[in-house]
Amino acid sequence: MRELLTTFRIKLDMPGLAAAVRTTVLEFSSHSGVDICLRYALEHCPLSPNEEIHCLQIIREALSNVIKHAQAARCDLWLHQDKHGLVHICVDDDGIGIDVNKSPNGHYGLSILAERAGSLHGRLKIGPRREGGTQVHLQFLPAYRRIPLQQEIETT
Repeated sequence: MRELLTTFRIKLDMPGLAAAVRTTVLEFSSHSGVDICLRYALEHCPLSPNEEIHCLQIIREALSNVIKHAQAARCDLWLHQDKHGLVHICVDDDGIGIDVNKSPNGHYGLSILAERAGSLHGRLKIGPRREGGTQVHLQFLPAYRRIPLQQEIETT
């Protein structure tokens, strides 16, 4: 139910994912006291509206988990595209860590993250960081990179 309510409230009123992510970071950091550091490097990556919504929802859910459960002072959020075209979204916190094998009754955040990653044909990894805390790492190949290109035939 929480997922449905959140989904209906979220719109990309601003032009593109970058503005929506910046607004989300401001919202979460101002209400929580957690220092959220954003590195956004997807300026030249044309995501579909569906991909943008799923990315924003994943970011919001991951940040919500940091705020509610991690007892973190700092969180790093990094969005970038690698040389192979994969989009990476990483949310790292310096909190108490997570046991991904234990999810309290009535908590569906991790399964929601996994479902959204699946909708992007992506891979989601959630686990502890060497330095302590937790990392949520999503990677997916955007739709524009999955479209097969057809070679044009020259006519003379």
